[in-house]
Amino acid sequence: MTPDLTVLDIELSRAFDSTYRAMEKLVNSGKVKHIVRQFVTIGVSNFSSPKINRLLQTAKIKPAVNQIECHAQWPQKAVVKLCQEKETHVRAFGPLGCTPIPALMGRHGPSPLEDKTVLSIVAKYAKTPVQVLLCYLLHRGISVIPMRNNLECIVENHDCRFDLADEDFRLLDTIAGESGELRVRNLESRDYLGFDNYNEKVEEA
Repeated sequence: MTPDLTVLDIELSRAFDSTYRAMEKLVNSGKVKHIVRQFVTIGVSNFSSPKINRLLQTAKIKPAVNQIECHAQWPQKAVVKLCQEKETHVRAFGPLGCTPIPALMGRHGPSPLEDKTVLSIVAKYAKTPVQVLLCYLLHRGISVIPMRNNLECIVENHDCRFDLADEDFRLLDTIAGESGELRVRNLESRDYLGFDNYNEKVEEA
């Protein structure tokens, strides 16, 4: 009988510390190599600040990476700051705004690729919106994994390292407000999980 994969085991989700202990055993058994600088190691995904703090209370091996949705409209400043303080690298999925997911989910409004601030900086550097958005995250010390599926786009992604003036970084860094208070999350977990897995005040599920 095929299991129903649409059913979420909320209690198991809350027991992520025990799951992480099982991952640590894989390192200790030699089945996973713990090479931090080359990222052949164990880490976490979609962890908020409360989850990171809880995990670090029991983890024997510090998570090398936290992979989260992060882009100019959803900068995740609190959890990025915490991870960098705890020496857990942040890797951004959806660095261009998770398009076209917002449109498919009935969301409206300009994506980061269409943001007026981004477009004003594009003209200054003779770069594309994609390159500006990726460059911004790299300047924050965040690695990026954009989803592009043709050679031209892959080449465009690669050419995203350039010197970004402090004033332009500042403009990009405040698209969502000083602390991210105007943020727009395009891949909203409430719509498909029923809870906010990025709640920065309360640990949810």
